[in-house]
Amino acid sequence: MAWIVALVVFSLLTVLGMVQFITALIAATPSSQARWTWAGVYAIGLVGVVYSMLAGTDESGESIPAAVVLLVPSAWVAINAGFVRLWYEMGASIRARGGTNDLPPDADQLAGRASRLALLGLALTAVALWGLGAPQQFVAFVTQPGHRLAAAVIALAVAGWAALIAGGVRVALGAGHEMTHEEIEEMERTTKFGADVHSPLLQRRSVYRIYGPTKGLEGSATFTFDEIRDAWRSGLWRRDPRWQTVFMMMFGAIAMVVGGAAAVFLLGSSTTRMVFAGVLIYAAIQATLGIRAGRKKRGSDGSTGQ
Repeated sequence: MAWIVALVVFSLLTVLGMVQFITALIAATPSSQARWTWAGVYAIGLVGVVYSMLAGTDESGESIPAAVVLLVPSAWVAINAGFVRLWYEMGASIRARGGTNDLPPDADQLAGRASRLALLGLALTAVALWGLGAPQQFVAFVTQPGHRLAAAVIALAVAGWAALIAGGVRVALGAGHEMTHEEIEEMERTTKFGADVHSPLLQRRSVYRIYGPTKGLEGSATFTFDEIRDAWRSGLWRRDPRWQTVFMMMFGAIAMVVGGAAAVFLLGSSTTRMVFAGVLIYAAIQATLGIRAGRKKRGSDGSTGQ
């Protein structure tokens, strides 16, 4: 059908315009002409996608719902605007610590506009999902008598995952070091293909290339159980941003594990429950042994120092 061909063509044009527009937008020495040119290509592609979907029909001959037509560009724009905002935050974090300053001169204005555009895209996405009935169906499902507890533990696991990711982003933005282009390529390679000795030789010898601008931050933090306990007792977790991040990630990890484990026990088969219970018991034993060994080592080090 003609509308499918048009949708494919305009989708490719949208991707091309998006890549080139964002590249021109975040360039350290931006070109106004390049920005406007690729913004026009991007806009034409998005408008073409919307027009193609409005002209499209399903197998029964019915038009594509307007909510679906609204959902696609709204979610797409929200994701891209969020990417621009994240790029700015990483660049600002690197600049604040004396690193490479490759942000464009109008970066602050772009960051504000990107935030507003992302919020608008999210709002329109929510409207589209409401029009499709997704929230209503979800609420109807979770409020059924047999699904309430399962929905609660799944929500707990999702909230924990979100808190863990947010904490990791805060660590990277607050104390992470700037990654080089080669480090980012290597990270992508190991993520996609693996790099341990058990990986196939072809994967271990593979290379991964990223063409275009890149920006990355890598951060880590190490704390002992005694330090975490003292931070809790002294109330540092309420006042110190660093400890707020640590406890956010701890809550996220615990909530994700507890919620995920509860979901497995509620929704899994008896065999799955037994296997998972064995894994949890083994992990608990290993964690306990590790904590005890660490305390003994610190105690012996303290005695030797005296």
